[in-house]
This record gives sequence, C-alpha cells and structure tokens, in this order.
Amino acid sequence: MRSTAVFSRPGHFGRVDWEFDDRTIYVTPQGMSTETYPLRQISGFSGDDYTLQFGYEGHQFTLSRLGADGPTLRERLLRRWPLLRAEALCIDGGGEPEYFTTQYAAGEQEMRPCTVLLYDDVMILAMEDCDVTPVYLSSLSHVVRDESAYSVSFVRWDRTGGTFSRMGARTDEFVSKLDETRRCLAAEGASTLSTHLPTLTPSARAALTARWLPGEMIPLAALEAGAPGIRNALVASWMAIGPRAKEAEVLLAGASLEQTFVGYERRPDGEASPLWLLVGREWQWFLENLSEETYATYRFSAGPEMPSLAGMLLKSQRFSREALYLPLEELAGARGDLAMPAAELPFLMQLRERFQGRIIHDDFAVWRETITRIEQGDRSA
Repeated sequence: MRSTAVFSRPGHFGRVDWEFDDRTIYVTPQGMSTETYPLRQISGFSGDDYTLQFGYEGHQFTLSRLGADGPTLRERLLRRWPLLRAEALCIDGGGEPEYFTTQYAAGEQEMRPCTVLLYDDVMILAMEDCDVTPVYLSSLSHVVRDESAYSVSFVRWDRTGGTFSRMGARTDEFVSKLDETRRCLAAEGASTLSTHLPTLTPSARAALTARWLPGEMIPLAALEAGAPGIRNALVASWMAIGPRAKEAEVLLAGASLEQTFVGYERRPDGEASPLWLLVGREWQWFLENLSEETYATYRFSAGPEMPSLAGMLLKSQRFSREALYLPLEELAGARGDLAMPAAELPFLMQLRERFQGRIIHDDFAVWRETITRIEQGDRSA
C-alpha cells in the first residue's frame, strides 16, 4: 500500500507516493518515474516520526509530512537498516544478532540514540545521522555496569571506549549476552592457542588467552612480556607447519619485537585459524598470511596506525584481497559486492590509501630479493 509524503533531494521538491518493502524505499514523484533507494546504500538517517533525513551516495534526501505512517516507517528502518548496511559493508558478525535500543556515547561525547546489533563477535552501532560502526568484542579489555547510573561501559585494549544507557529492563539481558559472547570468544582463543602452541606451559597459554583473542594484532614484545618464549614457540610450531615458514624467517630476521605483530583469524565450526604476521621496517610494512598459500605478501607505507588497521581485516572475517588492491572500477560483476566496502568502509579506505603493492610467491628467491631491496630503501621495488 502506497503512502504520501513531501520529498526533497538535490534538484527536486514536492509531494510523492512512497513504499517500503524492508529492503528498499520507493519514491514516485508526481508525473515522474519511481526512484529506488536501497537501504544497503544509505549511509545514515535521522529525524522523528514525521520527518526523516537520509544520507545517500554523497547527498541527502528527505521525507517529511509522513503523517500517521511516519512512526511505523521509522521503527521498521531502525530494525532493518543497521542489518542490511552492515551486511553491505561486510562487517556483520557471526550468528543471529540481538537488537537493543539505547543511548550511546563514545568517550566524552554526548549521548545519542543508538540501535545495537549484538553478534557472536561484534557489536554494530547505528547512531542517528551516522553510518554503522563495528565494535569488535575481541578488542574489549573489560565491561563495567554502573548500577547507580543505569549504564554499561566498555574499554578497549587501546584505552578508548564508550557507554550505553537507557536500556531499561533489557540492561540485564544486554550485559548477560555480552558476557556470554566474550566468554565464548575466550574459549575459542584458548582452544586455538592450545592446538598451535603445544610447547608453551599452561600458565603461559592462560596469560596469552586473556589478551590475545582472534583478530587482535599484538606486538611480540607484549606477548613475550606476558608469556616468555612465545616467539620461539611460534617459530617452532604454528609458523613451522604453515606454507610460509621460509617467508616468516626472512621477515622476522632483524625485526624488533616492538615492530613485529602477530594475529589470527576467528574461524568457527572447527576450521583452522590462519596466522598472520605484520612486520614494520621504518616507513614500510609487510603483511603475510602464514597459513594459506593463495595470499601474496601485502606491502604498505604507513605509520603506527598500521597494526590497528591490519587487525580490523582479521576481525572482520570478510577479508578480501580484491577489495584491498583492485581499482574501484574493477570491483564489478562477480566482485560487485566489494565495491561498497572499498569505497565507504573507513578502515578499508585507509588501508587502500596506504597499499603499495603485492609481492608474489611464485619464486622464493625472487620474493626474498624483492623484500631485501625494499628494506634497503629501493622504492621502485
């Protein structure tokens, strides 16, 4: 059933008929063809029950004078848009999400209305007039409930954080679900480390499990501080059994523990977790998948932000080589689903800006020579 509203966008203002099928908003201006606005392409919306503003492909459009249909439309959008947008950006998580309506503030910012989708491994935050944002649960150092303020706060390992409030009767449910998902992630991490680092003592593995969860790119210096001998254990076991053991040896040679980072992907359903190595050499960074043969060495020019950006690739579970290095115009056809993340997902956009090229593994001697030339400052390599 069609409804009416006043519609405005660049180049048009007037009364329209509109429909919404939970995936797309259809707008038909009088005497004109129907315009379609898929929710997956909407970068944010705000407003009240009678006027809604949308961000869409670099501009805005507005539906106003929605009348009695406005509250229902807004409620349906709050339910459907975060899910479809997260899927389009490839940042949705595992399992079926739980929905929560809350107020949220990052750091010292003001509280704003927010819809939260809580998956098995990530929270998707959808605030008014903002694009969806992932908060990966493996990045959380702790979660605190303040009974007196009726709020729930989290702090990441990098000391950033945020606060939720006004969940009402669902606060206990939210905290319980969050605790449960974090316990499951810790158990998965413990199982992975037990499988791949059998030579470590149980106490060392326990120390690692508390900090080194799936997706977290951790400097070897920090891991050694908590579990002495971790570097040798990694080289002798997890790295040694992978197809890139020789490459790991070259990348690790002469690298400082502070500029050497390791992380592993979360692979549910019993799949083996790929181990990744990130090594910095002044302005150059090399990212290597040590567990799978089909990946090249990825080269970046970046600063201290690189480990955090690389970790986002691992945590997302949707890492795509093509989305990282192909020009946007080539992300079409079978690769079309990669175009939106490459063009609009902040951490992937930043990685693409820093990307310098791939070093192929066809010939180990050639690969090693290329790495050596780059380390010696040959920027043409």
